[in-house]
Amino acid sequence: MAENLQVSFWAKKEGEHGVFRYLIGCIGVVVAYISGQIPYLMSHGSTGQSSNEALALILLPFAVAGALLLLVVRFVHQLPPLRMATARPRADQDRLAFGFWVWLGLLAVPDLLGWWLQPEAYRLTFRPEHLPGLLLVALTLLFVQTTTEEYFFRGYLMQGLAKAGNRPWAAVMGSALVFGLLHLGNPEAAQYGRGIMLLYYVGFGLALSALTVLDQGAELAAGVHAATNFYGAVFVSYEGSALSTASLAQAASLEPARMTALALVSGAIFLALAKRRYGLPGLKAAWQELSQPIETGKHNY
Repeated sequence: MAENLQVSFWAKKEGEHGVFRYLIGCIGVVVAYISGQIPYLMSHGSTGQSSNEALALILLPFAVAGALLLLVVRFVHQLPPLRMATARPRADQDRLAFGFWVWLGLLAVPDLLGWWLQPEAYRLTFRPEHLPGLLLVALTLLFVQTTTEEYFFRGYLMQGLAKAGNRPWAAVMGSALVFGLLHLGNPEAAQYGRGIMLLYYVGFGLALSALTVLDQGAELAAGVHAATNFYGAVFVSYEGSALSTASLAQAASLEPARMTALALVSGAIFLALAKRRYGLPGLKAAWQELSQPIETGKHNY
């Protein structure tokens, strides 16, 4: 059912939104992320380190960057941290759960069919002794990682771009492009082709950014992103994945074109289900929402 929210997703009338403040925030996030990498760099190449320990160290920088970003929003932008990511007074747990479980199911269906029709395309990599540790990391730091990314790209960065461009579609496209470019550093981009992977990354970011604006909050997007990384880390991974884990199974190879096509189909199904459950706007209303000017507010530097 659609909500009658009293405020817009865009927080430009609240807090402080000067360009210099966003510059401070972005630089601070980069510095915090790099600082969080120190433990991983110090332990890289050490003998006896399990894949779960390596995964935890890889994800640690997101916890450091996320904590710093919350402080920036609170004290530099003078906003309650949640206000950057949703128009709701509190995070909607139902939306988070819906996004996670529905998207997890949509990810599983193609692999289950693929395993049945072409079992040689998968190999079991399940290691029971690694499962408890993997679940511990996946249910904590992995969720922190995806939440931090969503808070930054779908919240902080979009709010900043909205100040500069004053149009929702410009903020949506800008955040998606930055999201895609930063993910080009993932190992799979080099292995399977940067061009096709950039198309996938930008498309995924574009869908999540548009979903955030249309639903007036990043909860659904955060659930989808968490499900994507959780599925890849715990259930089915692939060679060259940015998250190298002892997952239950591994696909013989990643086919970017097939993955992009499946994402489009799954995305359409997800949007239809979300529209039915939460009253998301249709195509015409969605375009009006994305193209109308954003009311301006404070611009203190």
